[in-house]
Amino acid sequence: MSAFRTVLAVVVGLLLGPVLMLAGWIRRSPSRPWVIGGHRGRAVEDNSAALFVWMRKHTDQPIVWIGNAEVVERLRADGHTALVRNSLAARLAIFSAPVLAYSHGEDDLDLLMHLGRRFVGMTVFLNHSLNVYKGGDAFSPAYQQAGPVGRWFRRLVMTDFDVLPATSAYEQMCFRRNFPHRERRIRPFGGGAHLDAWIRRAEAAPLGGSKAIYWFPTHRDSPEGRAALAETLRTVTSDERLRRWLLDEGLTLRIGAHINTGAHRLALEPPYELRPMATLLEDIASAEGFISDYSGLVANAILLNRPTVLFPFDLETYLHHRYLHVPVEAIATGPVCYDAASFVDTLVSDAWHDTDTARARREDWKRRLFPMRAPVYAEGTYRTLCAEAGIAQRLRQPASAEGAR
Repeated sequence: MSAFRTVLAVVVGLLLGPVLMLAGWIRRSPSRPWVIGGHRGRAVEDNSAALFVWMRKHTDQPIVWIGNAEVVERLRADGHTALVRNSLAARLAIFSAPVLAYSHGEDDLDLLMHLGRRFVGMTVFLNHSLNVYKGGDAFSPAYQQAGPVGRWFRRLVMTDFDVLPATSAYEQMCFRRNFPHRERRIRPFGGGAHLDAWIRRAEAAPLGGSKAIYWFPTHRDSPEGRAALAETLRTVTSDERLRRWLLDEGLTLRIGAHINTGAHRLALEPPYELRPMATLLEDIASAEGFISDYSGLVANAILLNRPTVLFPFDLETYLHHRYLHVPVEAIATGPVCYDAASFVDTLVSDAWHDTDTARARREDWKRRLFPMRAPVYAEGTYRTLCAEAGIAQRLRQPASAEGAR
């Protein structure tokens, strides 16, 4: 969004906000459309998208997606109901909705949602993925080191919600660290709608087989961290020994980019390949091995039984900005590498392949993280939100694992 359009959206929102609040309050009822969005309007992904698509298919509950103009155009072309973020129509829908859900924060739906959070229906923080590894919000060095006034101010701008559904008791524990001031609003189950697609992919076809290894470095919060990531990518992809090994083995090293990172500024040729976010699930499922550092996708790779290498090359620096719910070594189900040289050694020596120890560690984590191994998470999210909002469920067919498909 341009600076002018941003300023205009703020000014119009402030001027017309009271009128829209009143009109929305008068219109609000359980039959009104739910509102959902994610990724600051930029993408239809993760838990928010999975719940939206599932509800459109399996319920009679009206639901509208709020996103940027490009996303809205694409959704409307596919027959979905969608409104442009920060528009008057979207704002009226927000104040009229009995339930509002988002993946990253209230500003997924509108720039001014923080100001209107007390005047809307039940707000739901779905979280974009699994929160079982990398912490944030109140579970961060900046928050922990702040004084009482600093913490109070940070809570004002922090993501807020009436309900936060987790996938498991373990994830609930992690959420409580992130939001200790909202502990009573966190539910142990009813989250993880995006897991249905991962479970169905595992059921549909054998995993692996693409002759590729998939590397997903997560986003760095600081300019220094982003520069270090860029340098590490250049170092690894220019290593002649790694390039020769990949060619000899007939393997491709695919490199994915976090949505907040954007496309890596790399000019790569085979055996290297940059991959978009849109193919992430298939890239991990079909990969011979998975590489990451602090991403919650480590848990998704565990669910898919992917051999995994952790490459937290900047761990000490990273922990200046973030805390981890569990140490790197504890969540690792395979090798851990702390520099580019050991990372290359691990790949070319085939030390990244599965072992009995790795498989046992994965099973232990799966028991903690995934209480259900069937594609019923989106349905569970819907049921949980209906119960929390006191709204009758509007299922089109009996609930079942098959119906969740």
